[in-house]
Amino acid sequence: MKLLYYAPRFHTNQVQCMKALTDRNVDVKFCVINKGYTENYSYLQPEIIKISFFYKILTIVKNNFSDPMVRAKYALPSVKNVFVIVSKFKPDAVIVRDPITLPGILFVAIASLLRIKIVVYTQSPRYRKKNSILNYMAYVFFVKILNASWYTPCLGITDEHHATFKNIVYIPFVAEQKENIAISKDLIGPIKILCIGKFEKRKNHALLIEILNELRYRYNFKVTIYGECTSDIHKKELLFLQNMIEKLKMADLVIIRTNITHKEICSQYAKFDLFVLPSTQEPASISNLEAMTYGLAVVCSDTNGTACYTTNGIDGFTFRDNDRGSLKAVMGNALESKEVLIEMGLNAYIKSQREFNGQRYYDALMRII
Repeated sequence: MKLLYYAPRFHTNQVQCMKALTDRNVDVKFCVINKGYTENYSYLQPEIIKISFFYKILTIVKNNFSDPMVRAKYALPSVKNVFVIVSKFKPDAVIVRDPITLPGILFVAIASLLRIKIVVYTQSPRYRKKNSILNYMAYVFFVKILNASWYTPCLGITDEHHATFKNIVYIPFVAEQKENIAISKDLIGPIKILCIGKFEKRKNHALLIEILNELRYRYNFKVTIYGECTSDIHKKELLFLQNMIEKLKMADLVIIRTNITHKEICSQYAKFDLFVLPSTQEPASISNLEAMTYGLAVVCSDTNGTACYTTNGIDGFTFRDNDRGSLKAVMGNALESKEVLIEMGLNAYIKSQREFNGQRYYDALMRII
């Protein structure tokens, strides 16, 4: 079996997915537009596709076209380069992340031309309150006309108020497989909290720090924040957070570390008791699943695409997105008992190994190809 993936970059949420495939003798090629600073290529080295000459001219004329986020949507790859890559590799299927972008459209077109199976991969919830006309048109075009398969790692809310398109399949991300973890945490010391995210306002680091400042005299805890700082926007937000910590006299409670590689982060999870993801507009976080793998209870917003990986009160907590009162209440509950928190972390580990393993990912993917 040969699979060709296209995505704007090799996100860390794909690391264990690729391991699951390569461990089962699947030949995988992963094409990207950009490479990120903290990416992990332990199991697969992505191939950067060439950008068309026309787009290079636009980059010179309009500076923001060199921004990785802009490139991901509007960069037009070299048609010749993509055609050569696909035709030479001869995959059994082409899996396209966000196909309604210029690079995605090109990969879909070439796969169609070469009569190769197309698989659409998006991170929108399978179940939604309402599907837009654009979503419906995309569904009809890809699934009904091109006979493509479609999957998402985000389930959404499964109740009578939410609906899904029949042929969109839920295939969650993969957790690192561990035969066992040592749950020998210190019940006496402070609860050690971990937070991971780029230094951007939407990550809500400041909101978390404010709330923990209000809880500092009721609970015993320490916080470590790992964040990417590779742009002027990141540097500005980092400086803001550092000034806030100094102003609130929380230097003994909050530690910030920047530009830690994915491998190093994975080696640190087990040192903590609780993982908190306070961010908003989070499409599909992988760090919460990674934390579960290492026996950490998880706190995240109810709109995070992978919030469905957490069962409220069993292996973590969810709070109302961008709701200060809700996050404060949840943090209070989480910090109430270290013993309960450790038990929830064990539940999280067991679930990660049972429900998010590589075999389940491989089997589900093979069924739709």
